[in-house]
Amino acid sequence: MSTPVDAVSSKIRHLSHIVLVNGGYVKGKYLLGQKETMKERTPLNRGERKKVTIQSLAPEGAGVSKDFGLPIFVEKVAVGDEALVEISEAKSNFARATLVEILTPSPDRIEPPCHLFDRCGGCQWQHLSYPAQLQAKADIIKQSFRHIAGLATDLTTDVMQPTIGAFEQFHYRNKVHFLAAPPGQGSAIKQQAKSTDNLELGYYEGASHNLVNIEHCPVQPATFDAVINLVRQLCRKHGILPYDGQKGLLRSVSVRHSQATGEILVTFVVHCDRHNLPKRIKEIAKEMVAQIPQIKGVCVNFHTKPDSRLYGDETMCISGQEYIVETIKSKEANCPERLSKGLVFQLSSTSFFQINSEQALTMLECIRKIVESFLKEKALAAQKVTLLDAYAGVGAIAFWLASSVNKVVAIEENLDAVADAELNLELNEIANVDIYPGKVEDALPELIKRGLRPQIVVIDPPRKGCTKEVLQAIIELAPELIIYVSCNPVTLARDLKIILSPNHQSMEGHRNHEDFGYKTKQILPIDLFPQTYHIESITVLERQFIHDEDGHMEEARAR
Repeated sequence: MSTPVDAVSSKIRHLSHIVLVNGGYVKGKYLLGQKETMKERTPLNRGERKKVTIQSLAPEGAGVSKDFGLPIFVEKVAVGDEALVEISEAKSNFARATLVEILTPSPDRIEPPCHLFDRCGGCQWQHLSYPAQLQAKADIIKQSFRHIAGLATDLTTDVMQPTIGAFEQFHYRNKVHFLAAPPGQGSAIKQQAKSTDNLELGYYEGASHNLVNIEHCPVQPATFDAVINLVRQLCRKHGILPYDGQKGLLRSVSVRHSQATGEILVTFVVHCDRHNLPKRIKEIAKEMVAQIPQIKGVCVNFHTKPDSRLYGDETMCISGQEYIVETIKSKEANCPERLSKGLVFQLSSTSFFQINSEQALTMLECIRKIVESFLKEKALAAQKVTLLDAYAGVGAIAFWLASSVNKVVAIEENLDAVADAELNLELNEIANVDIYPGKVEDALPELIKRGLRPQIVVIDPPRKGCTKEVLQAIIELAPELIIYVSCNPVTLARDLKIILSPNHQSMEGHRNHEDFGYKTKQILPIDLFPQTYHIESITVLERQFIHDEDGHMEEARAR
């Protein structure tokens, strides 16, 4: 019989050949919909104009039509739109098209509130009513689970919950990251620029590297508009040029603030080392702090490598403090006293924290209720339970759950986030959380050797999902409960296809090496990113052992 490691590696190698194409999966054919009936295929050619009806929205936000026997992806459309489109790319198994005209609008279509919506790639769904956005996000998760993880029969109404919407659908971001570029660089629609306008800040146009210069953004607080416009003004005044791949200094600017205090932290990402930082940057920082009192700190991040990372490896504070403090308080009546008072999180420039603080609280409370409900159902005493939090960031999930279990082991790779998490432990006087610095795929095998046997595992990976080593280690641990927090339903479904495969073999100490598997108990979408296609979700998996003659699974019992 193959080992759990061999089985996981084999399945992941199989999935690695699937390629994402504008929201659809292609492996010789279109997977998201390959089981659906399509019309007879009609050859499509670039430049042709076709009338189509939009049937669904894909994971990357584009609309999908199957009117000509293969999926045609179209941006900025709604389900139910009848539209005239122009084919921009035609392949054997999919096509892309640009929107020419809406012939009959969908009932879900609304007027976008932002005048830059047609160009800016920051938001993709401002043309959709908010109920339609929430439904589309749940539908995309269902698509991914059905066609990648094979969970069609499991997606009952008890399992698949409606998307939890945000109370604030605009002005919700607590952090933005604006890229820098010369005026009108590469843009087919150049803005009028004065001779002194040597820098623009904003987001890329959709599917391009053409920068959209942004002075006002409806999904960020008004104070961010003021900060970004002041940065642009002062950089132009002091002759700070954008880095264009060969020359120039400024790569990007990030702005983060605390919804609890209103404090703001600004970070310049520059293409130089700390020894060659121009003194003009410090003059700009001084002027910014003087003009906008909410700015409590200005930092510089040094990024000279030719890669697409947002930040380099070194950050230096040049004015004020190098962090801000966010406080998250529970609104639940029956919650631990620590949570009702609120947890304090120190956030530095590059450490990860959810960009929607209000919905982050919603997510944390959902996870806590899942854990406490599980403990009650399985009659597990909190003082006997260890919880593993992988990809822990600054410790938000670990700290929120610390009152519900005996011990939390938190793993985090980013050293700035680790430093913040360790300080946050002290600020919140939490004694039962151990923070383990390092990559999850490296740390887990070492912790297993040291005897780590958590009953509960929480994983919250980046968009690329988990590596095969992480999935392998989690299966070896065989926890009774797995809570997978995901910002990408496609990689979530890919990873769950591995975890949910039956006949994993338990390791030493787990019921005499009996085979086991996992059952999907709940899928809970939460909208942390209104007006965009981004989807956060919580998937709850419970361990089951296979022990009867027919190979049926029995729900896991407490050890």
